[in-house]
Amino acid sequence: MENMQFEDQQFRPRYGQELPGQSGMTGWLIKKGIVKDASFANYILLGLVALFIIATISVYFIFIKQPAAPDIDQDLIANPEFDPALNPDFEI
Repeated sequence: MENMQFEDQQFRPRYGQELPGQSGMTGWLIKKGIVKDASFANYILLGLVALFIIATISVYFIFIKQPAAPDIDQDLIANPEFDPALNPDFEI
């Protein structure tokens, strides 16, 4: 055990270190040349998060939470002779 030596210069991390301190999407935006520095990259990513949140809320209210239509079938089940066309007080 006393003769063991480590060669630090040959050690390479699993992920590249092209951008020290920058990783993930921030580093990707800088590496692709979309932005010049990390602070602007963070603003771009925060804008994307806000856009996705707005899109999610919009989809929820447009497609999922629609107002319920009046249910004519319930009137027909309760009174089989009920005819909405003949009832002047019935509103759709």
